[in-house]
Amino acid sequence: FYEKAQRFFNQEISKVVLGQTMTTEDGSSLAQAKVHGEVRTDIRNADAMSLAETINTYLIGPLVEMNYGMGVELPKFVFDVSESEDLVALTQTLIPLIDRGFRVSTAELYERTGFSPPEDSDEVLTAMGAAAMTEDRDATEEPEDEEQEEEEMDGEFMSASEAAARLGIGIPALYGMVAGGEIVARIAKSGRRRFKASDLEAMEVRASSPFEGTATQ
Repeated sequence: FYEKAQRFFNQEISKVVLGQTMTTEDGSSLAQAKVHGEVRTDIRNADAMSLAETINTYLIGPLVEMNYGMGVELPKFVFDVSESEDLVALTQTLIPLIDRGFRVSTAELYERTGFSPPEDSDEVLTAMGAAAMTEDRDATEEPEDEEQEEEEMDGEFMSASEAAARLGIGIPALYGMVAGGEIVARIAKSGRRRFKASDLEAMEVRASSPFEGTATQ
């Protein structure tokens, strides 16, 4: 009898305090756990709003009026109960849009992801790992035998940065086209990728063709 009474009162206390029983008692399914978790979140948000209202009314209000007089605009105290951003879903949504020319505010992305903008002296990560780092070296310092290497290759060739600029895309998108077989990249003796001008010209023609664009879509 006492065990049954104890179990009953424990369950009732859980419902009064938490609004649900999943976190303190046995559950039966993932769906039930999700629903109970949402109930707990709703109660937390309601408690935060109630406590913030109490602090604003009985603490901040009297302190401001005592120090600055009546009629002064009062600051507002709030609890931040916003949910954290799903970075995986955000990244999977943005990358295809950015590759197609969609413009996104960098400041908004920093705010939504919670990362702070890097300082000039900070070491930052680069796109495409070592491939992008190699291409950065291409843009800043050309090897002394660069002209000799290109002369040894048939036709007119250009670096990845020049090829990306010609097509109007970013270097990561260019490497993605190489991986997908849309563009052929030649490897010079230095190990850097070189792109033939005629191949890029053909790519521009296909991109500007209305029939080719419709078929691609």
